[in-house]
Amino acid sequence: MGLLSLVLAFLQEPTTLPGPYRAGQEARWAIEQAGKRIGDGVARYEGEVALAGLRAHLFREQVRLELPAPGSTLEQRFTMELWTGADGHPLRFDFRAQVGDARTVVEGLVVEGQVELSVLQGPVARSQSFPVAPEAFLLANNFVGHIELVLALSPVETSRTVTLFSVNLGQTFPYVLRRVEELPEGAILEDSLGERLHFVAGRLERVEIPAQEIVFLRTEEPVARFEIQRPVRPGADEGLEREEVRIDDGAVSLAGTVTRPKGATGRLPALTFLSGSGLQDREGFAAGMDLGTHEILDHLTRAGFLVLRVDDRGAGESTGPMEDLTFDDLVADGRRVLEHLRARPDVDPERIALLGHSEGGVSAPILAAEGGVAAVVLLAAPGRPVDVLLREQLLAGRAAAGAGAEELARFGADMDAFLTAVAAGTPPPAAGLAPELATFVPRHAWLRSHIGRDPLAVLARVACPVLVLQGARDVQVLADRDTPALAGALEKHPDHEVRVFPTLDHLFKVASDPPSSLDYLRARPVDAEFLGVLTAWLTARLAPE
Repeated sequence: MGLLSLVLAFLQEPTTLPGPYRAGQEARWAIEQAGKRIGDGVARYEGEVALAGLRAHLFREQVRLELPAPGSTLEQRFTMELWTGADGHPLRFDFRAQVGDARTVVEGLVVEGQVELSVLQGPVARSQSFPVAPEAFLLANNFVGHIELVLALSPVETSRTVTLFSVNLGQTFPYVLRRVEELPEGAILEDSLGERLHFVAGRLERVEIPAQEIVFLRTEEPVARFEIQRPVRPGADEGLEREEVRIDDGAVSLAGTVTRPKGATGRLPALTFLSGSGLQDREGFAAGMDLGTHEILDHLTRAGFLVLRVDDRGAGESTGPMEDLTFDDLVADGRRVLEHLRARPDVDPERIALLGHSEGGVSAPILAAEGGVAAVVLLAAPGRPVDVLLREQLLAGRAAAGAGAEELARFGADMDAFLTAVAAGTPPPAAGLAPELATFVPRHAWLRSHIGRDPLAVLARVACPVLVLQGARDVQVLADRDTPALAGALEKHPDHEVRVFPTLDHLFKVASDPPSSLDYLRARPVDAEFLGVLTAWLTARLAPE
């Protein structure tokens, strides 16, 4: 849509929102779970504002939650700025979330039936585009002000279906409202999200989520305001030179950065990093969490190595087919990166190392066994099939949440049935599955490619030097189970070393005692001793000048 047509579209709209909205009006919320206060929220209508020189209506909303977690509580904060037309449909929005120290920013612009998203999780943004119906309203989890806007502009006589665009899911879906009980000056409604909504005198008074025992109660209590800052890219080290690269191969385009010691000349020893499961950018940010990869790779660059770090396919600026993505596709991406390193004039092709973290510790030996690699480092690598670890992790999560023996047995049986169906190529629909399993339905091709894959058989074929580093407080890959398996596979290898760090976790950061996956959400540096051991071993084998 050109600027003129956009201006004309705005000129045809009324200048004020219908319903109860007045500039400066606020709705404040107390949030309870099982009768206990767990947070608060506030929604404010700022009134009519300029948006790129045009007219729009601005809403600001925030939500703060403090949820129980094993041995602790976890604070979550969310903010939203939403610009709408006079019909309440979104024109632009800025959504921010902070869970522990992990931060995410989602900015959206709705133009000609498309919502253009910029998603910032960590320092690197990625762009996405989704079709969105012109009649869609916006919804972000926990923002009851979005529901109030729908009800104010879409009266429900008996039942009504409207279209919502979910910021969290990145998709539209039908939202069904039913009037189930009459109240003085209003009604109680039930919606297709499983909520009960008390809508009285044109405004929400109470929102119940029975499945989670959560209630939002309108209140006059003051609510402390906060802001969520955008994630900041780690500062460029003055001792490093950076070069942006792109590796194109058919439909796959991998974006990355080469770092070299400042002033380095000639052919350098080089390495690249193969990340673990889930989308991560080149610096090691995933879903707003800082996994610490940039600390490791910057440290190795300063030690004399040329380092190539890349965004995973589908993360950051890397693109390529994502539907039915398999583990073999990820290995192929690693192969593309390795071939790029070998072809560079500033790299010594006889001195290239691979660092594989977690799932990357399964793919790195596959590439190393193909030859042409001078050394391989396995960081928190599994010694058992990934599906075995997944089952173990999900059961441990249920147990940590307080599940008893009977529930764990039922969940274990459900998992076994699910994995059997995935292995057969017939994954069940997500509806009706436990939430932990439903998340793997869209990734069933990836999961199927892992089932029964033995990482030890491949590791036994690796001829180059191998370093295995593990953390004793890792809650994903277990040092007492996976490390002995890896050591056994390397028993006859002439140049290998295995080391376990007593206080470190899956990210090689000092973990709490007892360890918890909540540690990932806390800002912590990569351990200095680990960095020293890693650097010394690589230096001894690749001999940087």
